[in-house]
Amino acid sequence: MPRTWVADRATIPLEGSAANRKPDLVLVLSNVAKSKQLDWRDINVVGEIKAQKSTKTMNQSYTEVAGKIALLLYAQDGRHTTPCLRVLGHSIVLTFF
Repeated sequence: MPRTWVADRATIPLEGSAANRKPDLVLVLSNVAKSKQLDWRDINVVGEIKAQKSTKTMNQSYTEVAGKIALLLYAQDGRHTTPCLRVLGHSIVLTFF
C-alpha cells in the first residue's frame, strides 16, 4: 500500500541522482518508507504542490515536476511511464509522463 513521504524528510534531497532534487510529495510502498533513506529508485508517484491555481503556477508546476520525473525515469531504467500529482490550490491535476 502506498504511503505519503513524511514532512520531516522534506528538506533532504533524495539519493540515487547527481542532482539534489526534493519533491514536494512522493508515494512509496510502506515497507520502503519505514526501512531506509528514500532513493529515486523507490518512488512510485511524484507530486508538486502550489498554494494557488493560475496559468503561471500550472506552467511552473509542470516544468518542475517534469524535471523530477526525468530523474525518476533515469533511476528506474526499466520504467517507461509514471503518474504525477500536481496540487494547485484546491485542484488536483493527474499527469502521466
